Amino acid sequence: MKLLSVIALLCGYAIAADYCPDAKLPDITFEEAVLALTSVGDISQLPQEDMENFAALAEKPLEINRCSKAALLASGLFSEYQAAALTDWRARHGDILSEGELG
Repeated sequence: MKLLSVIALLCGYAIAADYCPDAKLPDITFEEAVLALTSVGDISQLPQEDMENFAALAEKPLEINRCSKAALLASGLFSEYQAAALTDWRARHGDILSEGELG
């Protein structure tokens, strides 16, 4: 469930950037964002692999409204079931426009 919350938050920022380019997003550092998303007390408690994954995602956000199922799976953020459900949603309803729809 925590992973789904992280995905929803990160994708919510990407959706906001796509559809509301003038939106004011919170001004926080990368480390603060990772701490908030993971609920760890100190950044050193997070495995290096997780930090690298967050850094890669921050550099090149996942465009969930444009990614193929294979790209969603390759990101490591979605299970096979989640990627299938996401692509099915987009086929039936169009682009995901809110965090609520992503949930």
